[in-house]
Amino acid sequence: MKRALLMTWAMGLALLVVQSVLLQIFPFPWCPDLLLLATLALGLHWPARVSGLVLAAALGFCADFLSGSLAGQHVLVYLVTFTGTSLLSRPLVLRGPVPLALFAVVVTVVAAAVAWSSSMLLSGVERPSGAWLLTLGLHALVNALLAPGFCAGAAAVLQWLAGESGAYRPVRIESHSESV
Repeated sequence: MKRALLMTWAMGLALLVVQSVLLQIFPFPWCPDLLLLATLALGLHWPARVSGLVLAAALGFCADFLSGSLAGQHVLVYLVTFTGTSLLSRPLVLRGPVPLALFAVVVTVVAAAVAWSSSMLLSGVERPSGAWLLTLGLHALVNALLAPGFCAGAAAVLQWLAGESGAYRPVRIESHSESV
């Protein structure tokens, strides 16, 4: 598990580098948020919640350090994303491409709301304009289009890293049998 944790963190750092290169090529709404998608995939496929939270926080600290944003802003966004995805993945059955794409839209909007709220509380940022909301909608659409393929690839990588133990969290099956 320690090997999988370190390798996943290293891949997250590589995604940060790729993200910064993509932002130089594509304008913001057309560039996917790769680390947000990676956190979404971790919430779906990471076997243990505590180590997943540590991993999401570590990736958030790296993103905060490299982006120059408010300290802890990405940590908060990725912790909310991982926790929400981890808790909602079973009841909402997020294994298909359409539910996953719709969930990616929701996650992108919630992540933007969390980032904006923390910026507003800590630095007095004003309310976003209508143009910003349109830009957020385009960004959410780009993330939604990439989410199913990205999560499938992340599942395969996590399965490979986990070896025989598997990358999916076990599903608890409850039985209500009465003993006579």
